[in-house]
Amino acid sequence: MEKLCAFSSMKSSSKIVARLDHLQAEAKKIEHISADLIEIIEDRGHEGCGYFPDSFFDGWGLGTHCDSVQVRIVAPRLGLIKGMLCKKGGIAKIQIPDSMIKVPPSEVCDHDYATVIVKNSFPSDENVCLGSSLDPNKNARNSWKEGEKKKLSDMYCRMLLGFGVPK
Repeated sequence: MEKLCAFSSMKSSSKIVARLDHLQAEAKKIEHISADLIEIIEDRGHEGCGYFPDSFFDGWGLGTHCDSVQVRIVAPRLGLIKGMLCKKGGIAKIQIPDSMIKVPPSEVCDHDYATVIVKNSFPSDENVCLGSSLDPNKNARNSWKEGEKKKLSDMYCRMLLGFGVPK
């Protein structure tokens, strides 16, 4: 196990059991990639959520409109990673914040592989089916563009300004 991740560096045996539990989740797809296709990024309020390049999961059989995936990633150089990845344009690698690393990297192995376990992808087939039944004419996507818009409340305007969104 130490060749996969540094489980022995964890203080609590119950934590180790909980982390091993992540690997027993039902998998939709398992692929092996180079660890060089993954980079660690700074957490900026997106705890537990990383990003993947636009076409990264094309050809993995996850559907043509895959916007996000729930993953477990095991990589000796990176550790055990768990969380959500959302599609993001303009990047070339999977980006993982520190908060997604559940077990530190292996201290005895530095192999260059990463095993990506896809637990779920979204929108799922069920999401698409439900969406089709709720919108049989397929015009709901544009409905937000049409019609009269409500003015944002003062509270939302202050919040957006506080986050740095220009007026």
